[in-house]
Amino acid sequence: MNTCLMLAAIFAILPVFIFGETATGIPDGDMDAGGTQSDYAVYVVDGIAVTNSSLCIGRKTAYNELAIINGGTYTCNGSSWVPSDRAVGYGPDTHHNKLTVSGEGSAFISSGGGIYLSVGYKSDNNSVTVEDGARMEVTNGPKIGTNDINGSADPSGCGNQVVIDNSQAEWQRAYLGCFSGASNNVVIVRNGASLSMERLYLGYDSTNFPGAFSNSFIVDGENSRVCVNGIVRIGITDPAPGADYKASAVGNTLTVSNSGEFYINCLYGGLDIGRYDGAYNKIRLASGTFIQTGNIQSLISDGDIQVWNRFESKWEDGIRSENFSMEYYAPSSDSEYAGCTVISGGDPYRWGVEETLVILIK
Repeated sequence: MNTCLMLAAIFAILPVFIFGETATGIPDGDMDAGGTQSDYAVYVVDGIAVTNSSLCIGRKTAYNELAIINGGTYTCNGSSWVPSDRAVGYGPDTHHNKLTVSGEGSAFISSGGGIYLSVGYKSDNNSVTVEDGARMEVTNGPKIGTNDINGSADPSGCGNQVVIDNSQAEWQRAYLGCFSGASNNVVIVRNGASLSMERLYLGYDSTNFPGAFSNSFIVDGENSRVCVNGIVRIGITDPAPGADYKASAVGNTLTVSNSGEFYINCLYGGLDIGRYDGAYNKIRLASGTFIQTGNIQSLISDGDIQVWNRFESKWEDGIRSENFSMEYYAPSSDSEYAGCTVISGGDPYRWGVEETLVILIK
């Protein structure tokens, strides 16, 4: 066999590792060589600019990673509406796929008029990490943990995670935990990171696809800030036309801790919490601050907001707690929060793997 043909055959079945100054080998579409828990198949964009029309990190296999480092940029700008054309983890046979964007100048951009960026589409335990001054822009999505299989007997879209760590991100609208059995998905904004978006759906399902539960959005740390310029819906079930209404989006939480801030810049609409019996959809404050444009004091009900009591190691009803404040600042006031309602309280919280899981599954 010709030596060149032999080498071509060998490289065709190897994971693609890209270093240096060229983009040779970065596929337009699937990154699906597959690896193991201790040895991921890694595709690297190192200090270069790559533009492709589609991206699927893990279509049929697990343990694939796209790493964007040293000022590299990856842009996906296709117009396809096929979910697998823009996904990190697609389908029930995939799991533990990663997108990592690291370092000043490094960026991931999902643009164009196509399908939402999915992190865990009918797939579990996939992740996106944007860290150390990197940047993420998503003009359609993202959807984090999605399962559109009717009924929750075979749940998927679980345990997916997005972390924005000391970095900046701009999203269009985010869905965290969508449809049947999509649970324990989490977004974490921490260490002075910032995230802005138009809308946030935290625990979203319908009577046709019920069961989005125990999903969590966390803003943690001084100078960590999330700004939503539209509605925020926590634990909402949309009734299908002609169907009997049965609420099923339960146990979804927005937690602001350790001097973090969550701001809704929306005078009309804004916050919507699923409050039906047994819903347990909450805002939680642990020395954190929740802000919304306008006077929303009359819209906050008992049990909507909980604060952390470190002395008793439990979450308690904020309105009944001594460690709770809710105040509206008139537009004419000198406060930096003029025209807003500011809600704060709770003791500082020490985050870790075990504590995070407690937040998710309570």
